[in-house]
Amino acid sequence: DRRTAPKAAYVNKACSRNLQYKAPKVKDFLSKINFDLQEAQGLLSLTQGGLSFYNASCQWIRENRNRWADWVSGATSCSAGYGLAAMTGAFLS
Repeated sequence: DRRTAPKAAYVNKACSRNLQYKAPKVKDFLSKINFDLQEAQGLLSLTQGGLSFYNASCQWIRENRNRWADWVSGATSCSAGYGLAAMTGAFLS
């Protein structure tokens, strides 16, 4: 009987309390990741079928580009205080 269980739970674990300063793009990526319970269970069920976690993850990534594409920042996106520079060192606008 799981009627007393919460409908949703927030699961989050990052390895650095200064991640936003040390790796802002990683922090941005991690903050965008979102799985619902059914989706997470489906991913885990792949490992029950004999796939390793690595191969299950690769399969999910190949089959679900529409889910994760927006989680990844564009190659030319910059964090506040950083910017793109030309080979001469001049900042680009």
